[in-house]
Amino acid sequence: MADMERVERELLVDPAFFTALPSRLPGLVEHVEILPKKMKATNELSCYRYAAVVHVKQKGRRQKGQQIREVKGEDWIDFTKRGLDRKSLRQQLSALSSSSIIAVSNIPYSKTIVSRYLVESLDDGAAEKLCDQDWLSSLE
Repeated sequence: MADMERVERELLVDPAFFTALPSRLPGLVEHVEILPKKMKATNELSCYRYAAVVHVKQKGRRQKGQQIREVKGEDWIDFTKRGLDRKSLRQQLSALSSSSIIAVSNIPYSKTIVSRYLVESLDDGAAEKLCDQDWLSSLE
């Protein structure tokens, strides 16, 4: 393992492995963050690089300074299903009070959105749906 670590600094692991850690190891893992890596190049490898930050529990107490809030499934806003864009999301964020919480999911990642729509277009019926949308505008 030590030899592998010297040679290979990154692993290819599905982000779901890390996001499942709090439920699989509730006594050890506080929460996990998945952060896309900012890369200069845009290619098939750089589009899917991320850092996983695993926050480990401190013996029986929550880490100071962190405020983790659970958001019920029905309270999440699906960016894609609602047809949001940058402007409409910015308007929703501006309308919030400083103590409000907003949880937004399914925000297209600009580095992978074209590939995502191409794959979706291969599904039956999806091609017609994509032709009706101005999906290129979401790349901005």
